[in-house]
Amino acid sequence: MMKCAAAFSFLSLAASSAAETVRSSGRKLAADAFIFSQHADGFAKLTNGFTQSDKEGFQCSTSEAYVSFVAGVGEETGYMQISTNKWHSGGYRIDCMDKGAHTGYKCAATCSPFPNPNFKDWTYLTFEARVSGSFDPLLCKPSIKLLRRWPMDSSQTLELVGDLVEGGSLIGNDWKIVVIPVENFATTAWPDVNGVKDIYFLNCAANSNPTYQVRRLKLTDIAPSITQVAVTPSPSAAPSAAYWSIWETAEDSHTFESADTTCFEQLERLGITTSTDNDGL
Repeated sequence: MMKCAAAFSFLSLAASSAAETVRSSGRKLAADAFIFSQHADGFAKLTNGFTQSDKEGFQCSTSEAYVSFVAGVGEETGYMQISTNKWHSGGYRIDCMDKGAHTGYKCAATCSPFPNPNFKDWTYLTFEARVSGSFDPLLCKPSIKLLRRWPMDSSQTLELVGDLVEGGSLIGNDWKIVVIPVENFATTAWPDVNGVKDIYFLNCAANSNPTYQVRRLKLTDIAPSITQVAVTPSPSAAPSAAYWSIWETAEDSHTFESADTTCFEQLERLGITTSTDNDGL
């Protein structure tokens, strides 16, 4: 091509020796909290000694219309699938599903043993994910945010790219590890990231939106190591926005490949000439 110019399993707590390690902050490392690690974690379970609940088995999602839980095949673990569109995002609900006067205001069915956790009791939110769909990754980047139950708050929206993602991107067929420091979610209005109700995987409010597949979702104090792919600039990459030369010298009057191929339209009719003396037209 010729170119002109420059162009929880069920939120279970997994004990580890690291749980007794004291961090610099003085807090002991917390045991990992598995939020979603198998298909069964996608559905509410009885808690607090209740033997029945109308919400037992209800899906632990923000919407059954856009979120589904897929059982694993063979040794493959189950995953949740979030299908976004122009109007809707979706995700996992970490909440009590059945609580009120009829339960004595105790939680009878829940999507975690401790609904609405304080994320800052851990250092990282980690999971594996992959993203598919017909969308422009330059205009629509897979993203995540948290919602609080009460008072209602929304966290920072984080793009799942770059240093947070193994290899820098979720797009493709391979599962990628995602490691998010919990403090990244904090806002001025919600600095503690406590009382979390929902983990949302976001749409782009455009005609084409990502479909997420997510598994092995957990809170941890010990982040898994992830590898980053070195970014090699393309030879044809455009210069920075600060400076992009279109025509600066007489050499820019023809293509890089051939001095006989002009970059000017209607060169002869308009009588365009260039000079190597003053680099002007």
